[in-house]
Amino acid sequence: MTLIDRPADRPSRPDQRDGDGPVLSDGTRLIDLVDVERREVSMRLFSDPEVYELELEHLFARSWIMVAHESEIPDVGDFVTRNVGEDPVIVARGREGDIHVSLNMCTHRGMQVCRTDDGTQPSFKCPYHGWVFGLDGNLVGTPFERDMYGGVLDRPSLGLRQARVATYAGMVFVNWDDDAPPLEEFLGGYSWYLDLIYDRTPGGIECVGSPQRWVMDANWKIPSEQFNGADGYHVATLHRSLFEAMLPDADVGEITAASRRGLFGMDISSDLGHGMRTIAPARRPVFRNVTGRDRFDEPEDLSTLEALRLNPPTNLPADMADQVAAKLTDGQARGLLMYEPAAGGLFPNLGFASGNVHTHMPLGVGAFEMRSWIFVEKDAPAEFKETVRKSLLQSFGTSGTIEQDDAECWPAMQRNARGVIGRREKMRYQAFVGDRGPDGWEGGEHTHEGFSKDDSAWAWWLAYREYMRGGRP
Repeated sequence: MTLIDRPADRPSRPDQRDGDGPVLSDGTRLIDLVDVERREVSMRLFSDPEVYELELEHLFARSWIMVAHESEIPDVGDFVTRNVGEDPVIVARGREGDIHVSLNMCTHRGMQVCRTDDGTQPSFKCPYHGWVFGLDGNLVGTPFERDMYGGVLDRPSLGLRQARVATYAGMVFVNWDDDAPPLEEFLGGYSWYLDLIYDRTPGGIECVGSPQRWVMDANWKIPSEQFNGADGYHVATLHRSLFEAMLPDADVGEITAASRRGLFGMDISSDLGHGMRTIAPARRPVFRNVTGRDRFDEPEDLSTLEALRLNPPTNLPADMADQVAAKLTDGQARGLLMYEPAAGGLFPNLGFASGNVHTHMPLGVGAFEMRSWIFVEKDAPAEFKETVRKSLLQSFGTSGTIEQDDAECWPAMQRNARGVIGRREKMRYQAFVGDRGPDGWEGGEHTHEGFSKDDSAWAWWLAYREYMRGGRP
């Protein structure tokens, strides 16, 4: 992979600061580019190379970033190479079965010690001068060590730089900041909702096939904000062809009505910047009272388990419903029946749509790499896994129907943000539901029941603003 690295995109990092964080070279305070009072965001954030350099430092060196899934490296010696921001890393399964994430940069002269996307090997040898590092990053040997260094080389201090590693549902997250809170605190109460998709059975999930990857000519924040902001609004317009495909015999009015109904559900936002869109599945008749309103607290004559068997969650075989009921809390299981997660993300750069998870890794101010995983329950039948894989590739793969729509808008927004006038324009977030959820809801965080609006997207920008000023939400 070649990083997009134009000289004009790499200014010296601005050293000016005031009490509210960095000040750019033209005197603009970075935090003023996210106008809290007016709820507006400057398009300059997508094209300013100074801002980009600060993002690498304030976000990608201080946040928990997903790089892999444990199922990609099941055995000792297995590894994959990835990026965290623009820093290359090796994710390897160590000799004790633990996972190590090492900076892929030799401590002798800075060369990458591994130049393969994935594989299995006992160590990593730098091709430049032959220094050898173990799976845990420790320096284990150098050529002609006695002749070169007289037998006094301090090996323990010369291992590859190690990132902090933590996992959730087998997803491997890394963080370079020793002072950052643990992953559990970073996820906060939002993990209650993630469990409904990725930690709902005892066997857990696994990655089916290798993740796809492609490069798009847009700033990484454009897709990240869309997913973390749970942007249901654009589905009815940009993805209108999906409704037309689902309703091939419907007229324009029927399609418009169906898309409007799809905008009613519940969005979730977190003060930590995470967000999610949930929907009330139309095929769930079992928790309705006489008014027709979905109610998880009045299950009539059906138990939660019986309801799950009749209405299994997306991408789950019906005969695994018992496992869901056993793994989730009763409140989670009842919540899943009422509002099923559809799409969302983790701050700063992870997005998901059901079993598809992807990261938007920056490759310069005007490009990012999309890496897309497909996750299915590990204990599901092989035929079912293959069906899910094909279905998600058709929607979210490199040529997927949904990705084609997004790929038209994101680069166009990026081009607009480069213009002298365009970069002065604003994105606007003034449509809010507010905190409103169903009675007895146990999920916590901020719930926004009703028509999908800007609540979750604005929460993402507030978290971004706080990180960029040097703090944390």
